Amino acid sequence: MVKTLDLAMKTVLAGVGLLFLLAVLFGGDIDEDIGV
Repeated sequence: MVKTLDLAMKTVLAGVGLLFLLAVLFGGDIDEDIGV
């Protein structure tokens, strides 16, 4: 159970990281939609 939760957290973090990279690549326009 713990391993599943750990994997889920890593997946979420990876997804957030990708969204952040895309936001930077596209000039930060996506940042406003996220609310950062």
